[in-house]
Amino acid sequence: MPLDKAACTTISWSYWEYALALGTSFLRQHPESGFHILVVDGPVEGVEVPAGMEVHWGEDVAGPGFASWCMRYDAMELITSLKAPFLRRLLERYPKVIHLDSDVRVYHRLDTVWDRLETASVVVTPHLVSPLPDHEEPGEGTFLLAADHNSGFIGFRRSEAGIAALEWLAARCRENCYEEPSAGLCTDQKWYNLLPALFPEVHVERSVGLNVAYWNLHERVLSFSGGRWWVNGKEPLVFFHFSGCQNRDRFTKHPSRFDFGNRPEMRALVAGYFEAIEAQAGAGKGRGPKGYRFGFFSNGEPISGLIRRLYSVSPEGLAGGDPFDVRGPFYHFCEERGLLGSEPAALGLNRWNTRHEDWRLRLIRVVFRGVLRMVGAARYGQWLGHLQWITSVRNQAGLFFGDSGGFPERSGEGKLTQSPGSGRVESRAGV
Repeated sequence: MPLDKAACTTISWSYWEYALALGTSFLRQHPESGFHILVVDGPVEGVEVPAGMEVHWGEDVAGPGFASWCMRYDAMELITSLKAPFLRRLLERYPKVIHLDSDVRVYHRLDTVWDRLETASVVVTPHLVSPLPDHEEPGEGTFLLAADHNSGFIGFRRSEAGIAALEWLAARCRENCYEEPSAGLCTDQKWYNLLPALFPEVHVERSVGLNVAYWNLHERVLSFSGGRWWVNGKEPLVFFHFSGCQNRDRFTKHPSRFDFGNRPEMRALVAGYFEAIEAQAGAGKGRGPKGYRFGFFSNGEPISGLIRRLYSVSPEGLAGGDPFDVRGPFYHFCEERGLLGSEPAALGLNRWNTRHEDWRLRLIRVVFRGVLRMVGAARYGQWLGHLQWITSVRNQAGLFFGDSGGFPERSGEGKLTQSPGSGRVESRAGV
């Protein structure tokens, strides 16, 4: 008898144990279902897959142009951009499919979701279902930047509306799955905002037992009784999203109004999470890449975030061939412009790990003060508005390629063009 539902996750190879821990927790609650893992930087030789699970490789799901795809996006962006085409493939096999991020653990059956998918074609979960009580972080402004619904979970039913929504999402994420808040983008997550407005049969599931995470603990108190975790003493904890949880000492690296001091019940939950991951250590590892496979050129030179963004708009980068090959035109483009020798994008400063005492940030503040004195307060405000736009490297083509360089065109769906005189990226896919 064919299975009627499945769950999946998308990872880079370094998160293999996380994916196995998630799959084990899902199959423990749903032994009648299937669980699928997409490894974006595979294939891996000799990998052993546990019973009930299947593994897939990024290049098989992405199709033509995969190398270009991998150069344009960092690891997180690539993972999230491949989520929709992966779900589309699985929806050909199963009437109902859900995607869970690899930092999720399942504690109870997802019957609420499966039941919703009897009539709904898409199910999403909001970050919050009640107002925040204070001005601590993350604040409601954070979610205006990050999106209404959390991309750690999404579910689809094989229906006309479900397939249309998924294909739309896949097209947008192929070309615009960047982590660029200044451009209104937060990988695939920001696109979820438009799903309820653009497509019928989209259900926003407000159950407090689903997608519990550090950002909604103000409205969800956890307790353990009767051999089960509960939320607010009423609903079973269905799954917890351990976003930013890197060790047993803190349940998130991100700014949070909660810690073990004011939420001591979280300590046991976090300990159990890491026990589940450690139980998978070395399981079916095979011979995988050391580190992120697409983080370096073929000679081991690290690829920075700047290089990736320039590749997305550079004629040299899109001229063809393997962009990771040091004998190719894109590597020579980077070499000629002094773009090599920088740290990998994952090691740089970002909005989550900013250290305000860092000398680079202090230098930037000195420059800003100098500009204020030179141009005056009124023009300084205009300058900051321009900076907000130009902080996206994809809006800096004139700086690196000259005014006549422009933006390249892409062939096929999602082709990018330059609006005359605007210097702004637009998409023929409607983005």
